[in-house]
Amino acid sequence: MYSIIFTLIILLLLFLKKRKKGEKIDFHTFLWATLGTLLISGVFFFLSERIVSFANAFLFDKKYEAKVVKYDYMEGDSESAPTRITIVEFKNEQNKTIQKSIGYGTSHPIEIGKTITITYKEGDKYFTNMNLGEQKLIVSFVLIFFVIFTIGMIIITLFALDKDLYLILKIAKDFVKYFIIPGALLSLLYPLSSAIWETYQGQRDDLSVWALGFSSFFVLLLTLVFFGYFRMLFKK
Repeated sequence: MYSIIFTLIILLLLFLKKRKKGEKIDFHTFLWATLGTLLISGVFFFLSERIVSFANAFLFDKKYEAKVVKYDYMEGDSESAPTRITIVEFKNEQNKTIQKSIGYGTSHPIEIGKTITITYKEGDKYFTNMNLGEQKLIVSFVLIFFVIFTIGMIIITLFALDKDLYLILKIAKDFVKYFIIPGALLSLLYPLSSAIWETYQGQRDDLSVWALGFSSFFVLLLTLVFFGYFRMLFKK
């Protein structure tokens, strides 16, 4: 709903800008502007809602100390192992023991026996994990994409208002150069290196020798690319 309202406002501003300049009002231009604005604003408001919801739960909802007791399993495809869904156990305000699921599967679930802080409201199907340290990858992706789409929203708004875009485009370019590209490389490095480390530690046995070899090769390659990229930046 918010994205539709924002898109309508942007289209009105674009219409007024073109009319003021005496430019031709082209249907295809407005069509692409509509689709692009809907996409960018839709993702922005979706991520904003998730961040606000988490912040609200973190600040105001009742917290519980829950222990990871087991996993449920979600079948993968023919070439991948089933993903594990974390199940925790805790006592609610009535001192009743409850088991609840986190609601999604992952190949790197929270360890069984570990105690985490959660929020839960009576009747909720799933609990919300408040331990950001256990969700580094998800939190990183959400924050990075939130910043990207926030910049996109600013660019769209400034363009519709016919303002100078030089400063915001320079910020966007530097953000991509110094954060997005290194972040993308790290997001590939982290799961591969974690899988290799856990295999060598005996914590997982679902990687074949070939998979382990390919993972090691790509970790080496990505590490060289990562440090080579930063070397290039600092040389400039």
